[in-house]
Amino acid sequence: MTLPNIRQKIKDLPDLPRDIFVFILISLVAIGSYGLNLGSIERKSSISELKVVRLHMPNNGSLNAENTALGAVTDGVYVGSKNGKTYHLPWCSGATRILEKNKVWFSSKEDATNRGYSPASNCKGI
Repeated sequence: MTLPNIRQKIKDLPDLPRDIFVFILISLVAIGSYGLNLGSIERKSSISELKVVRLHMPNNGSLNAENTALGAVTDGVYVGSKNGKTYHLPWCSGATRILEKNKVWFSSKEDATNRGYSPASNCKGI
């Protein structure tokens, strides 16, 4: 097929309304840019290192001013609020909204349950 034949075939196509032409053009540009973006994404085939940290808590699972003033570890496995009755994982959105002075730390689910707390419904993984 020669270039003049291709031009003739294009001229023989019915005229498309301007809106359809613009839609097709935008779609092709979007698909093309998506394809180019896929090539620039750096793909990692290995899993990053997982670091396991053991947190130390006082025997009763609570912290007081004396423990925190001495620089004791203030993070436990689960956290609740003095003003509430639910416990969260430390990275859940509910836990991040609790003021530091109102945080109550628990070493286990059993510890939190024994102290009258229940798991937060919006915290996945509990």
